Amino acid sequence: MMALRLAETTVAPEARRKRGRPRSVDAHRRILDATLSICASEGYRDLTIESVARTAGVGKSTIYRHWRSKKDLIEEAVARESVNLGRNMDSGDLEKDLGTFIANLVELLSSPAGNAIAHLVGEAQSNPAVAALVASTWDVHRRGALVQLLEAHRPERDLRSDIDPERVSEAVFGSLFMRRIIMGANLGQADVSAVADLVLHGMLAPRAAGA
Repeated sequence: MMALRLAETTVAPEARRKRGRPRSVDAHRRILDATLSICASEGYRDLTIESVARTAGVGKSTIYRHWRSKKDLIEEAVARESVNLGRNMDSGDLEKDLGTFIANLVELLSSPAGNAIAHLVGEAQSNPAVAALVASTWDVHRRGALVQLLEAHRPERDLRSDIDPERVSEAVFGSLFMRRIIMGANLGQADVSAVADLVLHGMLAPRAAGA
C-alpha cells in the first residue's frame, strides 16, 4: 500500500501572503483566533480590523502591516484551520484514510471555526469576493487531500471506471455541509461512518455473480 503525505501538499498560508508575519508568533495566533471568533459570532460583514485588534490585544497598525484587509485576515484564518483536513492520512489504506479525512472535516465543522465558515458560506451567496475566497480556500485543501487520496488508490482497488474523484469530494463536503450548516445538526462519529460507508460503496465496482 502507498502511504501518502497529503498534508504536505497544501500551500501554507504564510507562503501565499506577500507581507511578512508579525514578529510575535503569539500575536499572530491571537489575531487569527480573534478573526475567527468575531466572524463566528457576528458574521463577516460586522468583522472589522478595529474589532480584531481590540480582541487580539494588538494595535491596528500591527494588523495593517501584515494584512491588507479583513478579507486577507479571514482567508488566512480559514486556511490555517482547513490545512488540517489532510493530517494523519498516511496509513496506505483507502478505507482508513477516507474515514480519517471525513473525521477531520467533521471536527473542523464542529469547532468554533465551523461557525465562522457557516457565516462565510452565507455571505458568499451575495458577496462575490467572499464566494471566491471560500471556493479557492476549500479547493486547495480538497484537492490536496481527498482528491489525491482517491486518485492514488484508483489503480489498486476495484473502483468503478467512471468514478470522478472531484464529484466524490463534492459529495463528501456537500453532505456534511448540509447537515452542519443548513440543518444545524451536531456532527459526530455516526456521521463519519455513514458518509464513509456511502462514499466507499458508491465507488466500488459491482462484483460478478459468484465472485
